Amino acid sequence: MHGPNPPRQARIVVKGRINEYEKRRRHTGDQQGIRKLTSGKTSEATRVGFLSATGASQPKGVPEPCDPDFEFEGWRFYTKTGLWENEATDNGDATVIAPDGAAFGLVWTSGASLKHEFDFSPSFGPMLYVEVPSSVRIWEDLRQQLLQLVPLLDSGLKSRAQP
Repeated sequence: MHGPNPPRQARIVVKGRINEYEKRRRHTGDQQGIRKLTSGKTSEATRVGFLSATGASQPKGVPEPCDPDFEFEGWRFYTKTGLWENEATDNGDATVIAPDGAAFGLVWTSGASLKHEFDFSPSFGPMLYVEVPSSVRIWEDLRQQLLQLVPLLDSGLKSRAQP
């Protein structure tokens, strides 16, 4: 007998066995948890958030979000990036839905005269590029500048629709 304090070698062996026991217990617990998640789903893949295997993504029509950030003459504006904490911003991107329901990616930049350009060639969907004269601090600033473009935007879409 070694008394209340076993020799160092005996302590190491005991500690090693405890560690192995803990590893097996954790592994068994993990396996039981997985079985509970997948019980009754032997042929069905279990999806775990972003780790799930999925098929290749396909371009789809732009689903319209619930509420636009703002509207201008029938056009609806949905922010992707742009303003942050009332700081002046020189660019951003959004989705805009035209009055006829056509969806466009929109990229806006500041520092040039007010102008726009449609690009219908991208495989991911049509784009609208807009340049505005000044930085934007609140959405109303951008809205006022886009309002000035509405007649040109509408005529651009109408000319595209006509053969």
